[in-house]
Parts: sequence; structure tokens; C-alpha cells
Amino acid sequence: MIAQCAVFVIILCTCVSTILPAQLVLEKPKLSAEDVLLVALDINPDDLNALYNLGQLYLNENQPEEARTYLDRALKLDDGNPDILVARARVHMLHPDHLDIHGLRTGAHKYLRKAVTIDLSHKPACYYLALASMYARLDRRDLKRAQRLLQQVADADADFKDVHFYNASVQNFDQPKPEDAKAFRDILRRNPDHAAAGIRLAETLFYTPELTDTDTLALACKYYTDGLENLSDPFELLRVTKDFGILLNKKQEQELHTLEPAKRGAWLVRYWRTQDPTPGTELNERLVEHYRRMQYAYEAFPTLNGNDRFDDRGWTYIKYGEPDERFIGNGLGHINSKGLTGGQVYENESWTYFSIDRYLYFDFVDKGGFTYFPSLDHALMAGSDIPYQTLYEDRQVLGYIYRKIAREGEFYLMNFDVQRDNFIEEKPSIYVYDYDGSKPLDFIYDTGLFRAPEDFTHLELYYGAPLKDFKFSPDNRGTHEEPMEMCVTFMDEDYLVIETFSQTFEIPKPKDDARKDQYFVAQGDYDLTPGRYNIAVSLRAAESGLWGLYRDSLLVPDYREPVELAVSSIQMSPEVKWPENIAESMYKGGYEVAPHPSLVFLRNDPTVVFYEIYNLTFGPDGLTDYEVTLTVEPLKQGSVLSSIGRLFGGGKEEPTISFTETGSSTMRTDRRATTLDLSRLKTGDRRLMITIRDNISGQTAGVVKEFIIDKPED
Repeated sequence: MIAQCAVFVIILCTCVSTILPAQLVLEKPKLSAEDVLLVALDINPDDLNALYNLGQLYLNENQPEEARTYLDRALKLDDGNPDILVARARVHMLHPDHLDIHGLRTGAHKYLRKAVTIDLSHKPACYYLALASMYARLDRRDLKRAQRLLQQVADADADFKDVHFYNASVQNFDQPKPEDAKAFRDILRRNPDHAAAGIRLAETLFYTPELTDTDTLALACKYYTDGLENLSDPFELLRVTKDFGILLNKKQEQELHTLEPAKRGAWLVRYWRTQDPTPGTELNERLVEHYRRMQYAYEAFPTLNGNDRFDDRGWTYIKYGEPDERFIGNGLGHINSKGLTGGQVYENESWTYFSIDRYLYFDFVDKGGFTYFPSLDHALMAGSDIPYQTLYEDRQVLGYIYRKIAREGEFYLMNFDVQRDNFIEEKPSIYVYDYDGSKPLDFIYDTGLFRAPEDFTHLELYYGAPLKDFKFSPDNRGTHEEPMEMCVTFMDEDYLVIETFSQTFEIPKPKDDARKDQYFVAQGDYDLTPGRYNIAVSLRAAESGLWGLYRDSLLVPDYREPVELAVSSIQMSPEVKWPENIAESMYKGGYEVAPHPSLVFLRNDPTVVFYEIYNLTFGPDGLTDYEVTLTVEPLKQGSVLSSIGRLFGGGKEEPTISFTETGSSTMRTDRRATTLDLSRLKTGDRRLMITIRDNISGQTAGVVKEFIIDKPED
């Protein structure tokens, strides 16, 4: 058998062109195209066709590093072959480490320009040179060159590769116009799966400032996210990633760039879902706002060179929006084509965002384009005799930081720079939803998780809002009630919407003398499959112009396991009693447990704790036997500073509550309601810990709840 295999290979090697097809049909195992080409190179290492075809094969299989090896060998044999030059350029276009502006300019560009110089009509060379010029341009001349080359290719062959799409894209490359929409719609009509055309079509709508039609913007969001989800075009992925890179912190950047290029689009889709303030709708207001900011930056802060669309002021505006204060300095000098002329200070500006963070401010200096600098001393021209602190003195109206630097100097400047950099690293962009013209409704929110029938876990969502903000306008019957729309959206770990629940109910107007201090409180009930969820809660009182939004992550445990001891969430309430005309959802095993989502309890009032214990073990007498330990302690109990204070007599240990109860039941599930006396504890944040020990199985389980102790009003 070994000898026969050897003979088989020898025959193929000596008669590849005539015997190979028949042998592939008759013999097993079959040889792949890669094997055939490698065999040919074993016979003749300088076989130019084999080297080129093997490089092309690896390119088509998205293995650019392997392709490079054989194409470099081919170029040594013939460095004037346009086909080989184009293939070698594509190595840079496919390699994830080279697919950036630098890689395209230093790698792909030189091979493609040489190929076009050799053959001006070579369609692949013209096509790929146009793409390299578009996506790695140094100035606007590159876009003009790309436009000319693509039109040349389209005139020669209208169906060549994706020339229709790129020809439509290059017309207004940075900022698609409404008139471009028709071309992208035509492409999508011919190929509904053209992801990049969907993204470009969406951008033509985003970049239309006068467009306010919510339905059209929602459709644009769908085009955009569907396109990103399926985007495989490496050039469009490079463009889109560049636009969003400034919005990410370092951890997110690393996470994105360690992914294979084919997976980056899906990562960006997930990012935009996390930013969507209203995930139950098709419209992603944060995505729309991003493009609104891009549009404004393009028009208000254009760069003077062609390598970028806006200066550093534009990028800052895209990240943080309109500044709280904008100080425009009086530059006493300027730059012309011959260099500096007169004066001592460049044009400069300062932007502050102190409503976001006390250290968030930016100083820009115009040295041929406004650039961000960490210090205003960069605004001083060479030889200037003006102290840089003078520039800070001019800005003292901006607030504490500029006053401090003006008075104290460089030390504080360095300190503030560090604080600012730390904030920017953590939060590289900020967006505050405008609530569609409504006022924010500051509602309270809490959750509880309990066992449910069959394969589900029961989620109880407790929420409420202060009544003092509601108008309670009379309806046509003279009834003073406020309609409240409540919407809960459940999403998976990738923020993909699973289901949205909406309901509208009426809130009756309370007595005027009680309205100031009263909250309306309600409860929503949902049965969920165990797992991890992201949830978004919306409360909207349209007649009063109020809207509240809240997002949370939730781990829903599985209480079905018959062996493992488990305990439900803790529900705390000012009162737990036997039911009297209450909602069914607030009735738990004979108890009425009223929601109390604020989790603020008065020190002198009784506080009742309700919880359930699951999967207890029966003893020989058919009964369960367990112990419950309840402990209330300060939330910051045991910190280093408090320990040092007590050690040296400088502080007192705050009192805690801890006691043990016993229980027994004829059921494997037991429900308990325990009253806590908080009167001897200080006000402040507290932690309640409940630990269950099954005395029969020896298993333990625990649960924790944080709450606040407040003192009654005088």
C-alpha cells in the first residue's frame, strides 16, 4: 500500500496536466487544489503560475499570511505582473493587523499604484487602488482619484465586483446625502443582503438634519443594525469602526480589536443596544444622536486638511455633546502660508462639561487647525512674554479649576489633568436622553425573585413615583385620574429584545393635604426561564409630561433543583399582614406583602422581612428542621478606616442586629415573615443577611438585601 501511494504521487508529479483529472476521479483519497499546487512547486519551486494560484487560493480562504509567502516568491520572479501585484496588495487588505489607514497606505497602495502604472486599464488594479484611496485617504485628492478610477471600471464592466456600491459611496464618502439614497436602495433591491448598502442608506437618513419623522428614523436604525450584524466588507468595517472608536473606553477598544474582523459588526450592534434608552422600540435615540452630532461637527468644526472631517473640537462634541460653557480666547497672532505673523498668542478655546464631572474640561489651540492640548501654554507663540497663567485668569468665570490654576500654577494643572484623564478613560462619551420633550420622572424600583410553577422563576417588579409631580387634570367625567403607561422590556445577554410588556392604568388623585408626601406604588409580575437578562423599565405619565426610564441586569436563579437548598429574594415591607382585598400578586402563602420599592424604613417603625426557603430535607419523622440567622449591619462595616479608628480609640463600632430562629414544616418549601426592630440602630445604609442551615442535610444557603434606615420627621 505504501509503495502504491508513492507510485501514485510520482505519476501525478510527472504528468500533472494530463493524468491529474482522471486520477482525481478514479483514486481515493482525492487531492485538493492546494495539494496539487504544492506538488507542482515540489517539482518546480519557480513555477510562477503555481505560486500565483496558491497565493490566490489562500486569499480566497482568508489566509493572508499564507498568501504573502507565495506571492512574495512570485514577485521575485516577475515584479512587473499586474495580477501578482494586485494579489500582493490584497494581503494588506485582508490582514487584520494591516487593515488600517497606515497598512493600506504603506502596503496596498504601493503595489496597486505600480500595477496601474504598468497597465492603466487593468480593472482589478484600478478597482482596489480606488478602495485604498477612499478608505486611507491623505487628502481630498485621493477621493477624486477613487471616483475617477471607479467610474473607469464601471464604464468598462458595469458588473465588475461591487463597483456599483463603491461608486455610489465615493460621491459623498464622509457624509452621505439624501440624493445618494436612491443608489443604495437600487443596490438593496437587487441584493437585499447587501449589508454595507443598508448601512449607507441608513446614513443618508441620519445625515438629513431636517428629518424628524420618527418612523423613518426607526427604519434607518433597522437598516443600520441589520447591516452591521451581517457586515463582512473589510473596508466598510474599517470606516464604521473608526467613527465609533472614540466612544469606547480602553477595555471596550481592546475587546473589539481582539475579535476577528468578521465578528466586529455584531459586537458594535450589541454596543448600540446597550446605549438604546428605549429598547422596546425600533428607534435607537442614541444612535440617531450620534449621527446628529457627526453632522453638526462636520459643519461647525471642519478641518483644514483632507485627512479628517473635523478638528478636535468636533470629536469632543461627538463624544460629549454641547459644552456647558464655551470660552473663545482672543488670539493675538495667526498662521498663513508663510508661517507665523505677528502677535504672541494663537487662537484658542476652552470647553467645560462641569455638569457631567468637575474635571471634564478641554482646551484647544489653533495651530493650523484646532487641536486639543492638556495645557494652555501651547497657545503661546515662540518668544511670547505673556505668562501662560494669564490665559487661565481670563477664564476664571468658567469655574473652580481655572481659578485654581490661575492662582496656584502648574502643580494643580497636572493634578487636574490626571483626574480628567481618569474620567475620560472610564467614560469616553456621554449621552443624556431628552425624554422626547418630557420631564424626567424619578421613580423608585426594586425586584423580588421567587419559585414559580413548572420550569419558571417568578419575578416581581416593584415600582413607584412621587404624586406631587402629577397634574391630575380632570377628564370629561370630572374624575381626577392620571393615566400611567408602564412598559417592561426583557433582553438577553446581548441586549436582543426577547419580549416587551405594556399596560396602562389610572392613578387616582389623593387628598391635597397628603399629596406632597405620598407615592403611588405598584407591582408587575412575570414568569421567566432561569438565566441572565437585561431589563428596561419605562413609566410615562403623558398628561403630566413625565417619563422615567430605568435599566438593570438581572440574574434569574433556578429554584427547581430538588437537592440544593435555596432561598428566595428578601422582600422588605413596613407591614405584612393577612390579606384583605389586595391584589392577588401581593398574596404569598397567607400573607399580604405590600411592595416598598424605596427600601427606606423609619427607625422607630416595625419592618417586616418576607422570604421563602426551598428544597428542605425531611427527617425520619417526616418534618423539616432548619435554623435561620438574620444579621443587620452597616453597609461599610469592617472598612480599614473604621477598624483603625476603633483600634486607637478614635471611633465606636456601630450597633448591629443578629439573632437566630428555628423552623420546621411538613413541606419542603417554607415561607417566613419576621419583624425587625431597628430602633437602636443609627440611620444610614444597611445590609440584611439571612443564612439558612438545614439541620438534616447540613446544607446552607444565604441571601443579602441592602436598605436604608431613616429617622422620622419632627
